[in-house]
Order: sequence, then structure tokens, then C-alpha cells
Amino acid sequence: MCKKNQLDEVKADALVTACANCRIVMEEGLEAYDMDVPILGLTELLAEHLVEEN
Repeated sequence: MCKKNQLDEVKADALVTACANCRIVMEEGLEAYDMDVPILGLTELLAEHLVEEN
């Protein structure tokens, strides 16, 4: 419940993790509390912001 309160307080747009196990645990927690906060992997986040140079 502590993390839920923290997320509510800061009004997080998303969560980012580099750990697959942590992501699974966070997804389960968000589901248990019926929260709709996207979780991104760190590599996903970085890949989205890479610029291709020709």
C-alpha cells in the first residue's frame, strides 16, 4: 500500500524498470490495486528515443 500511496501522491505518468522480475511484480501490484500506470523497460524507453543517422 505504501508504493500505491507514493504513486498517487506524485501522479506518475509511467514507471520504468531495468529488471524483468521487478516489472512482473509491479504489474501484479498495479493490477491488484486496479491502477492504470504503464510500465516501461529501460531498454524500451531508450530505444524509443534513439535517432537513426544515415
